[in-house]
Amino acid sequence: MTSRQAAERLGVKLETLYAYVARGLLRGIAKNGAAPHGRRYAEHELEGFLARRRWSRRVVASAVSSTDGGRLLYRGRDAVALAERSSFEEVASLLWAGEPEDGREWPEVAAGRLESATRAAGAVRGAPPVVQAQILVAALTAEDETRSATDGASVRATATKLVTRLVAGFAVVRGRPLEASSRGPMAARVLSALGGRPTSTSVRMTDRALVLSAEHELNASTFAARVAASTDADPYAVVGAGIATLSGPKHGGMTDRVDAMFRARRSPDEDAPLGFGHPLYPDGDPRTPPLLAAARGAARRGSVLAALFASLDAMAARGRPAPTVDVGLVATSLALGLDPGLASMLFAFGRTAGWIAHAIEQYAMGELIRPRARYVGPLPEGG
Repeated sequence: MTSRQAAERLGVKLETLYAYVARGLLRGIAKNGAAPHGRRYAEHELEGFLARRRWSRRVVASAVSSTDGGRLLYRGRDAVALAERSSFEEVASLLWAGEPEDGREWPEVAAGRLESATRAAGAVRGAPPVVQAQILVAALTAEDETRSATDGASVRATATKLVTRLVAGFAVVRGRPLEASSRGPMAARVLSALGGRPTSTSVRMTDRALVLSAEHELNASTFAARVAASTDADPYAVVGAGIATLSGPKHGGMTDRVDAMFRARRSPDEDAPLGFGHPLYPDGDPRTPPLLAAARGAARRGSVLAALFASLDAMAARGRPAPTVDVGLVATSLALGLDPGLASMLFAFGRTAGWIAHAIEQYAMGELIRPRARYVGPLPEGG
């Protein structure tokens, strides 16, 4: 786009556009030493700028995570670094209590604790995975009589029961062996529940995906979960609200759309590529490179995963936006040999940690989240 077209797209004056470029907020492409008015602007960069400006409104104070400056921090610690050396359990503890509990194994799930999940299995067996998870959370609610306590210690105890039973219940629904999904490290449990084969490499890859999915500031599902917590709804309702929102095609459902695109061996659309360009990260989603690096070694010639990497290389060569975490999760799912539609469950199981962290913080605040609408409808006659 020309400078004038770019200014019109942003709804600003030309002088304001040039100021954005001078401050490094936008990148204008100068050809042959052209003056500022002679620069050209990529449409996808303008759209990203608009999205970042929309997303810059802060509505909740939180100490759980930050996405400022192109980095993802969990309570001040770099999430990518944590993913390389920490387990999901340790990161969940960091998010919930401010410190990781090294080497602590979460409780084993006894078959008797999954009676509701077992009864629900028949009704949801043919449903999409995320719907199965929604129904499982509702079914598990009835089996926890202490779920209503909202002090930090009680919520943390409830959370470990909820997450371990959700993963084990998902294994029941999917017809997987319960034993492998009910004991041991959570990454191994999740991988077994999703139908993967646990090895030291595959479990580490799963742990990395869970950790990098665990939290992402005030995204749509976390906001929904936090609103639920602000009403003093119990942690099961909080996670249920999060999963319901995650299922939407513009959020966690985007992972399923990206999964379907690559499995069909379709190339990303040049104008609006699914899974490319994140408004919060103009220089690239920091969660994606470690996931892709781990998955690349599993790409065999002629495989869907190899085709995915070929598409990524082609997009990079054309200067297109960097891939988002959705692509990283799909690559991880393919490398683990998971069935279609299960990459989003890596996302969902990981994000339970973030939803609970925000619930703990919101319970402690004791405030009801009640935004106001900006009315734009008709005015009363004579008003």
